[in-house]
Amino acid sequence: MPPEARARLLRRLVRLPGCEALLDSVKVPVLLAAGSSRHGARAVRSLEYADPPLDLCPSSDWPDSHRADAVVIGSGAGGAVAALTLAASGRSVVVLEEGRHFPTRELASRPPLDRFADACLDGGATVAWGLPPVLLPLGRAVGGTTLVNSGTCFRTPDHVLRRWHREHGVELADPAHFARHLDHVEELLGVAVPDPAVLGRNGALALLGAGRLGWSAAALRRNAEGCGGCCECVAGCPSGAKKAVHLSVLPGACAAGARIVTRTRATRSVTAHRAGARRAVAVEAVRPDGSVFTLTTGLVVAAAGALHTPALLRRSGLAGHPRLGRNLAIHPAVSVAGRFAGPVTGPGAGPNVVGPPLGTGTRSAPPARLVRPAPRGRPPPPAGRRPHGARPVRRGRPRGAHRPPGTPRGHLARRPGRPGRAHRSPPSPPVGLPPDRDSGPRGGRRALPPCAPTDGCAGRRGSVLVADTCLLPSSPGVNPQVTIMALAHAVSVEAVRRDSE
Repeated sequence: MPPEARARLLRRLVRLPGCEALLDSVKVPVLLAAGSSRHGARAVRSLEYADPPLDLCPSSDWPDSHRADAVVIGSGAGGAVAALTLAASGRSVVVLEEGRHFPTRELASRPPLDRFADACLDGGATVAWGLPPVLLPLGRAVGGTTLVNSGTCFRTPDHVLRRWHREHGVELADPAHFARHLDHVEELLGVAVPDPAVLGRNGALALLGAGRLGWSAAALRRNAEGCGGCCECVAGCPSGAKKAVHLSVLPGACAAGARIVTRTRATRSVTAHRAGARRAVAVEAVRPDGSVFTLTTGLVVAAAGALHTPALLRRSGLAGHPRLGRNLAIHPAVSVAGRFAGPVTGPGAGPNVVGPPLGTGTRSAPPARLVRPAPRGRPPPPAGRRPHGARPVRRGRPRGAHRPPGTPRGHLARRPGRPGRAHRSPPSPPVGLPPDRDSGPRGGRRALPPCAPTDGCAGRRGSVLVADTCLLPSSPGVNPQVTIMALAHAVSVEAVRRDSE
């Protein structure tokens, strides 16, 4: 279809009720489908080394009962760092992961859309419905969402850390001390500025234009040393250049003794009164065939992500926090595309370095700009349960869906045939649970991280730790991976120190 005809068709479609939102929600799958059609034609740097070894065990082969010093629920950004820190301290660690392992060799042999759908929860069809709707590509694989993100690595801005420390009471976010956790994470991931050759002409034009406008601009720091610019990061790097945590962090945890159980879902943390306090004593998990196994432990690390950690804590009887599961925010990036007279992309050009993960054509250069959203959304409650104060939604929408006070009315989106996968959010990756409230040093009220103390503990005496995006009291204003990993490291180090006293 000629460009003019396409433009006329799109203008007609967006005038139809609800069609503009629908088009917004399918942009990423359409781009991935376009990339799939070019699979095999785009140059991908050949594998130069094998994936580092991991101690993996499918849940079908795991015993019905097992004992470990610590159980980490989730193998993504936060869970991987927590597993490494705890295993390095000499503890026996078991990591539970709902998905499976995707070796780099397999990723290189499959089209982008195929592996994206396989490595993401609900086939990548989870949507936060708002204006516009936002697709949530949540990883369901060893490595979590780090397998299917763009690899952009921002340090937490100092002004954000100061606000968290002063206004939200997050003691671990003191900028003077938090820098060492950020340094540790960047070293684990191998964060660096990419080779200028990977930027391509589109990146060079974006930097040139920013310079002429007097804007500060630079190539994004990424965990992809040796990137060849194939632009398939969000579908799982086919060359192994992007150091997702299954290539950079989990191998170290396994080398220190950690084990990863795949294809399993943790249903709850079992707690009991011990020594006058309620402590975690075990984790129950379910296999794909419905059978249950139990891990006896004294420390549980909840790192299942912003949508699933709140539900896990509720199922575990740890829902005493008055605002558990609120303040969900989606981290968007706004793209502005420019059309040029001649080609601006080509072999080796990497639009994902300064723009979206997949280009829209050889004559467009799309730089990106980050937005800091206001956290107002809310993840879904556990199946069959409804938070206090929530009202059932009528007109055939799933029960348990609700609107946070003070937020505009929106809609619910769910994957056909999968009731309960509904999430409400304004257009604003998920960045956390809400602040707790406690008496502040000035006699007022201050916000604390979710689930109580500022050290990430959800259970008494540190028996349950939160080590994922739920630790963030508000949006960091940048891609959150490095921030999540640094907070998880700080929480884990503090837990090890406290336990050794």
